[in-house]
Amino acid sequence: MKKRLLVASLLLFSFVQLVAQDIPTFSVTGKVVDKETSQTLEYATVILSPKPSGDIIGCITDKKGKFKLEVPKGNYDITVEFLSYKSKKYSKYDIINDTHLGNIQLEIDTEALESVDITIKKKITERRIDKIIYNVDQDALANGGMATDILANAPSVIVTDGVPTIRGANATVMINGRISAMSKTEALQSLPASNIKKIEIITSPGAKYRADITGGIINIILKKGLDNGFNGSITATANNKELYGVGTTINYRKKKLNFYTNTSYFHRKPIENTTIENEYLDTNLATIFLNENRKNSRKSKVFLSTLGLEYTIDDYKSLTLEGSFSDFNGDLNNLNTSDYLDINKTLSRTNQLTNKLKNTDKITELSLIYDQYFERRENEELYIQLTHYNDVEKKNSYLSNKDLFPTTVSYPEEDERIFENIDLINTTWLIAYARPLNETSMLEFGTDGELGKYTNDFKNETIVGGNFEINPATTNILEYKENWFGFYGEYSYEKEKYSYKLGLRTEITDLDLNLLTTGESTNQNYTDLFPSASFNYNLTENKSLSLSYRRGIIRADAYNLNPFEHRISETNSFVGNSDLLPFYPNKFELSLLNNSKKKLVLNPTLYHRNYKKIWQSVTYETGEFINGIPKLLTTYVNLGNLNFSGIEISTSYKPNDWLSFRNTIDLNYVTQNGVFEHIDSNNQTVIQDFKNDNFGGSTQLITSVKLPKDFKVQTTARYNLASEGAHSKRFGYGYLNASASKDLFSKRATLSLYANDMLNSNRTKRNRFTENLISRSNRQYTEPFVQLSFTYRFNQSKKNRDIDINKKDEDKGNF
Repeated sequence: MKKRLLVASLLLFSFVQLVAQDIPTFSVTGKVVDKETSQTLEYATVILSPKPSGDIIGCITDKKGKFKLEVPKGNYDITVEFLSYKSKKYSKYDIINDTHLGNIQLEIDTEALESVDITIKKKITERRIDKIIYNVDQDALANGGMATDILANAPSVIVTDGVPTIRGANATVMINGRISAMSKTEALQSLPASNIKKIEIITSPGAKYRADITGGIINIILKKGLDNGFNGSITATANNKELYGVGTTINYRKKKLNFYTNTSYFHRKPIENTTIENEYLDTNLATIFLNENRKNSRKSKVFLSTLGLEYTIDDYKSLTLEGSFSDFNGDLNNLNTSDYLDINKTLSRTNQLTNKLKNTDKITELSLIYDQYFERRENEELYIQLTHYNDVEKKNSYLSNKDLFPTTVSYPEEDERIFENIDLINTTWLIAYARPLNETSMLEFGTDGELGKYTNDFKNETIVGGNFEINPATTNILEYKENWFGFYGEYSYEKEKYSYKLGLRTEITDLDLNLLTTGESTNQNYTDLFPSASFNYNLTENKSLSLSYRRGIIRADAYNLNPFEHRISETNSFVGNSDLLPFYPNKFELSLLNNSKKKLVLNPTLYHRNYKKIWQSVTYETGEFINGIPKLLTTYVNLGNLNFSGIEISTSYKPNDWLSFRNTIDLNYVTQNGVFEHIDSNNQTVIQDFKNDNFGGSTQLITSVKLPKDFKVQTTARYNLASEGAHSKRFGYGYLNASASKDLFSKRATLSLYANDMLNSNRTKRNRFTENLISRSNRQYTEPFVQLSFTYRFNQSKKNRDIDINKKDEDKGNF
């Protein structure tokens, strides 16, 4: 009520003064935002004081941070203020025509925050028209887990074997708005959650984003210090499965310069366990049952560092130079023990295949970003980004083979060595310009692209005459070039009740795959159009309906195309397909965006994706027999169509200030068709029919409890429903994680405990079957662990600066 009276008083006073003078006036407009977060500030005061004297004219910003004043021609001191922010002043500003002040950025007043006790009402999840924002610092895992752990708690995201997906589709992970070295799975598993400020989930990207982002975007925003001077935090972490390391965020801000770094080093040794029971249906084979026990020990040392320098040229322009260096050093010890049994399940032989891999991977990345807003128009922006990326990786493998039963026999004549020298050079760019056409419409257009070259010098050595010699049949140099150029345009229109955005993107693609040693080559050139559209209708102030559509592309990469055979076990291998073609997903979403502050809030989404000539993993017999068992080869082919439809319901319930629940239910229905033909070991034509219908889904419940004396406890329970493919079945499974944290030393430090897979139940059980084989597998990607972390923050403001400045009077009731 006081705020409304203040608004009315200021507007009435301004109106009376202008009527009394009866002279021409000019409009003064602008928008007030937080300098660091760009969040709009509602209820900020804007005051114009005429010089040398006169009556002041003022107003308060609306819910979008905007203001508009009508003032006479003259010279003014302009002051913009907001609680716990430093005032912004424009001295002796001449108003001689309509004037737009653009985005007025207010900076946090750290001294005020120290002396004023502010109540924080920030939500852990914020839902906007174009994205979902997950505020990591509200999660109990913020100081105790890794990026993959915190991603698993984010709305609409599922992390399986370290790989994040959004509603069943592979997501593109970005770091600070860019695909980065730290987007890799191994990097995310070594990036401390304490280095992350927030996570943005964009389920339906617009035309501005590259077309191969089809599963949605997970944009991880790393922390940058807000305070002036030197400040930051350091986190030490260790668990009972040989993980230990440290991560730090350091910032130095002075006037127009801001230096920041996020650096971490971790030693990891996760263990993956898999058991496979194979039953061969051809009773003429000497071996009917083959049981495999695989144990992968992945020892790695990971160093990640990002350094950046921001220079604020003036209130409208900024320049950022950011570099990162990543160093992965690892040893993989893959032990595969196979038991061969006859039709009576009598053990006839036990074989052990060992693959010892040494791996080094060094990645450097450099980005230059220029961002400019224009004083003449609100929201007019020019954004330029240039990134250069270099990845140098070396892999040395040693494969050895021996029998353990009936007698111990080594086979040194079957030993192999594999050497891979991999070099990836990649340059990307983005130039984007946005210009308001009037108060309700906006036009944005731009260009982006990528120039990439991947080289793999692959050498395979086998024993010849007692010595290792290069095997020319399996040695080659693979060169893969991927170049594409994109152009896009977007038109948006916004009224109080509704808004829409129409986009069109085109990409020109040139792909070259060359085997330099043997002189083989494959080339693909194509130009595609990618339309996108979104429509939003405001039902109430806090509820709206959103409908979106986007067409995308999934291109084959070096892994999918690589014709070099990758040996999985003695009888199983994988090989790429150099003839693989791209396919084009179409994606639709209908969502209810509910930002109510009631105790119980529901956010449902209907989604549908369809694919034509999708890639299908197929397995077939090569005709080769190993110890009486047909060798199997797996590859990808363009095969048939797939439709994926579902509903996701996100629910939050907060009965009081110390207890909250977040639940996500995702149910989907999949239809697929396609036929694959091949010749089996009996020289017979085999037809694999991939026609299939399946109902699946998952549910997750996160329970958060705030206890006295700054204790927080959180549990995450997830269950994945069973699913069936045309030639496979995955059984349902669930798991339980828990975390607890305690603030110490006047909130300058936090001690966190995290328990992963407390019931030892996070295992994927799957049956696969062909016309001649039934295979039953049980896979555990990582063993359960308990992890302890300690975070210390130095020279940071004690108060939380994320103030819920847009809070209104809460609606009554539960819905």
